[in-house]
Amino acid sequence: MNISVNVCGINFKNPIILASGTVGYGHELNSFFPINEMGGVALKAVTVAERAGNPPPRITEAKSSIINAIGLANKGLDYFESTIINEVSSIDTVRIANIAGESIDEYITICDRLNKHDAIHMYEINVSCPNVNAGGMVFGLDRGMLKALVKECKSVSKKPIIIKLHPDVFDIASIAKSCEDNGADALSLTNTIPSMEIDPIREIPKLYNNFGGLSGEAIRPIALRLVYLASQAVSIPIIGGGGITNTDDVIKFMLAGASLVSIGTLAITNPMKPYEILNELPAFLERKKVDDINEIIGRLKTY
Repeated sequence: MNISVNVCGINFKNPIILASGTVGYGHELNSFFPINEMGGVALKAVTVAERAGNPPPRITEAKSSIINAIGLANKGLDYFESTIINEVSSIDTVRIANIAGESIDEYITICDRLNKHDAIHMYEINVSCPNVNAGGMVFGLDRGMLKALVKECKSVSKKPIIIKLHPDVFDIASIAKSCEDNGADALSLTNTIPSMEIDPIREIPKLYNNFGGLSGEAIRPIALRLVYLASQAVSIPIIGGGGITNTDDVIKFMLAGASLVSIGTLAITNPMKPYEILNELPAFLERKKVDDINEIIGRLKTY
């Protein structure tokens, strides 16, 4: 039985990716299971300059989900190159750098400098960042800025680029198509959903930043819709994720059109669960009488 998937000319042992921001740089989960056996890992975001992130509290629980406002905390590109690259090179799986910036020039700088590192196989471009040169407008919410960002990243990148789309848009299909038309090699859907939670006793938001990104089981139906709509609009591969809790959920995203599936919040709340899901995949496919997992990609039958 084949559970490997080829995306952008890169072979993934299986379709399960560990989402950026939930597993650090990968090694953090090795005490729970052999991370080498996963399909891939999207590393914690890297920015040009070191970022302390938002002040605490910056993560809180909500019904069947969590809300975070970490703020892309990381030690910056210099540290990523001098230390992290060497650490992750020993992880025997597809390694994806999650890239964030406050201007197009910052994205270009990171892509250009990471081109020379064989330890990185792909770039995941986080477009949920505010562009300081455009008054703080989020890249993924402005079609013109997004088009320019994709085109510029593609022009400098020597590795496949995945655009991690913002979920808070009216027409995800046309946004996805624009990314494909301007050079994106793959898409990732969905990022966390803008949200808020309030402490009724103290009468204040539960996050210092007031707002954060909702993730976890509560967003799965929203994410499935976005993946399906995008998959109908583009021919490039899609990484689908949002609220995955079991093997059934992995199959749902693949039926909706995802070639790879990203697990994030579950790796925080139950670190062993992604590995358990991976080991359950063959039995699920056997029950479905499917010999190759690629057969189910996009196989959803709609009314």
